Amino acid sequence: MTNMVFAADTFASRAGHVVRDELGLAYYVFSTIGASRGQSPWTVRMGVNPQNVERAIAVALDELRKICDGQVAAEDLALAQDKLVGELDVVRESPGGVAGLVLEAELFDLGPDHFERYPRELRAVTRDQVVETARSFLPPDRHALAIAGPPLPEAA
Repeated sequence: MTNMVFAADTFASRAGHVVRDELGLAYYVFSTIGASRGQSPWTVRMGVNPQNVERAIAVALDELRKICDGQVAAEDLALAQDKLVGELDVVRESPGGVAGLVLEAELFDLGPDHFERYPRELRAVTRDQVVETARSFLPPDRHALAIAGPPLPEAA
């Protein structure tokens, strides 16, 4: 849920709204979490004009800091919950999607009633849980940064 609130979807997340919609610094912003029983990378990607790279990174990190500081609006959480529940409905429409859900349930020992419980569990996530997850697993001061593309304007 924390990932969705922050940036899992360009059009339904804090980073997407601020970095892309409000400030026009990126064409897209999204984040992913690797699926693994152990540690997995959390990756944030942005398509950015080279002139906007530094500012886009700073603004995205600032949005993450705000979440860690407890600034999660009820609307942000509701949007993330709606998005995740809606995505589950879409995934269930194809055999491949259902197979992926079954595999995920087995991999993470989620139980045979996972598909029935999951929407309720998503809706039960609280603002405090989102904040605590961000603080525990996504501290903005502990990240690795990789930039791909042409040289930045000041480096040219």
